[in-house]
Amino acid sequence: MSGYLKNLKETCFFIEANSFEQYCLWKEYNKKFKWIDISSGCSLHIGNINNDENMRVWVSFSFVTIFNKIICFWYPTSRFVDHNLITDFIQNNYPVKWDDDNRYAMTDANNFHHVINYCKPLHYEIK
Repeated sequence: MSGYLKNLKETCFFIEANSFEQYCLWKEYNKKFKWIDISSGCSLHIGNINNDENMRVWVSFSFVTIFNKIICFWYPTSRFVDHNLITDFIQNNYPVKWDDDNRYAMTDANNFHHVINYCKPLHYEIK
């Protein structure tokens, strides 16, 4: 199994964030807890809008570990974007949940605190 497929299957939270948003999160949090970049990211064609071959939707996925858990950052990279198609792709293929199994483990950069609260060990105090 290639590295990115293994990372997708082991992801515990998906965050919609472009590379700048991911950098801002790293800058804010990398001194507060161990943040490790995983080099094997990927770009996947996840479907077409209205089944039109000329309207392909591509998504970039990259991975980090925090609190020894894999986190996946994603953002659309294609000319055409369908957020429902992307959300359905992630939920159907990697249905991770949190909050007592009530919500899909998906958020955006603005709500990264959900990821921290879910992933951090109870005994770990963020400075």
